[in-house]
Amino acid sequence: MALLQQIIEAAVGDGPVSGILRRSKVLAKRIGAEDTLLPWVIRELEGYPPDVEVPDYRKPIPLQPYGTFTNGIHLPVRRDAMPESWRTPAQFEFQRTHPIAVIEGLAADGGITLSWSAEALAVYNGRIERGEGGINPLLNCTGVKADLNRHAFETVLDGVRNKALDLALELEGVAPDVGEVGVPDEVNVAARQVVNYIFLGSLSEANNNFGGTDVKQILSALDRESGE
Repeated sequence: MALLQQIIEAAVGDGPVSGILRRSKVLAKRIGAEDTLLPWVIRELEGYPPDVEVPDYRKPIPLQPYGTFTNGIHLPVRRDAMPESWRTPAQFEFQRTHPIAVIEGLAADGGITLSWSAEALAVYNGRIERGEGGINPLLNCTGVKADLNRHAFETVLDGVRNKALDLALELEGVAPDVGEVGVPDEVNVAARQVVNYIFLGSLSEANNNFGGTDVKQILSALDRESGE
């Protein structure tokens, strides 16, 4: 089965997303999309560095932490219950920048429970004692946790599937054998234009250009050379 068809079938199926990305890595190398498609694939496989903007499907998820108190009750912890310097992602947001294999594992496990560090808990109890924590100062918090269900991770997996599928379907419209060994370089040039539209421009711009630009002209020339 052609590489492009493998990507399409894997993207519409329910197999590992990491497999889709590895096939996309092969595609990126073969068509020479090392400045567009390849960086996306590598970041998805290895995780996003702190200084790189993440796609919308990987945006941080707000957390609603709950505290357990000495009287046995559980109460939500307000963001303003902590000093400004502690209203950080570790306490109130979850950064979904992990490698895709980690995301897949968290989705398969049904989610994750996050616990505050001992230092953060001490800061929170200090605020409570001073009447700044929004909780009865006579109470002591023994732990703060926040739950994230599988949906927070399944949306990342769906985002990768959809992007890979969009790309593969657009490339299929250019030439089904894109990414195969030995295809004419002109096909790879046309494929790189499609990739550029998707990764450097919007999908709407891509759709407006696929039918009547260089891509079409290149393919027409190839058809004439092959006698079709």
